[in-house]
Amino acid sequence: MKVKEIMTKDVITTSSDQTISKTLGSIQRNNVHQLPVVSKNTVIGIITLDDIFKKDADPATTKVAALMHSTPTVLPDDDVEKAIQLILSANQRAIPVVGKELEGIISETDILKIIKIDKTLDEVAKKAHCVEVTDTLGKAKHVMNDNNISKVPVVKNGSCVGIIGTLELIKTLVPGKQSFEGSSSRAYKAHGTKEKRTIDETLVTTLMSPANVYNNSEMTVAQAITLLQKNEQVILKNGELSIITPKDILRATQKPTKFELIQGIYFCMKIGSG
Repeated sequence: MKVKEIMTKDVITTSSDQTISKTLGSIQRNNVHQLPVVSKNTVIGIITLDDIFKKDADPATTKVAALMHSTPTVLPDDDVEKAIQLILSANQRAIPVVGKELEGIISETDILKIIKIDKTLDEVAKKAHCVEVTDTLGKAKHVMNDNNISKVPVVKNGSCVGIIGTLELIKTLVPGKQSFEGSSSRAYKAHGTKEKRTIDETLVTTLMSPANVYNNSEMTVAQAITLLQKNEQVILKNGELSIITPKDILRATQKPTKFELIQGIYFCMKIGSG
């Protein structure tokens, strides 16, 4: 199948001289994680939520040019398989489709609509990195950055009670949302005046979203793929929590490289001889 058959043609973009604050507004309104950066309809890079949250920059004054990075592109007539490989190698959720000019964007979600894999849930899902209800947004950011993920389940006594990710964290960066104060604050009164705590000290429960948790034994990979077309993740529980993201599905379509096969054979030989 060709990229042009499944790509999204109406592309929301930003410019290199746009502020991060205004760009975040576009990201939030359109419920996306990245925007191509264009100049005269020529793609010059991409800006992602990960780019923004990994940098300690003032969104009101910082320009997109300071945080954007280069991006691979595909042609409209390229095979979808090439798009999958480029999305995975670039660790992005989407890449621009460029002919003579920007013609669209192809995302993980676009690809999930046509993808089929011959795998089990256990082969695709991975152990979830979680935060506790007593943890802060600062802790959640560290967990996401350290593990290169954009969503973490929030747990209480081992049970998932919500989820928090970069889309929720936008609220800490848009104008008027720079600080939080409430009954759950850990800040104490100083000199008779209650101090506002910083964003990183805010409990994750302040911004977390509801999360659906599914039983492994009651779901198939095909059902998980359907859910992922409208959700960023599928959370599973069969003992410990595990999670499936669109990128996990895309990785499951890829055959191991020759080097990976040699490594696997060598590892099995070591185990056998030990």
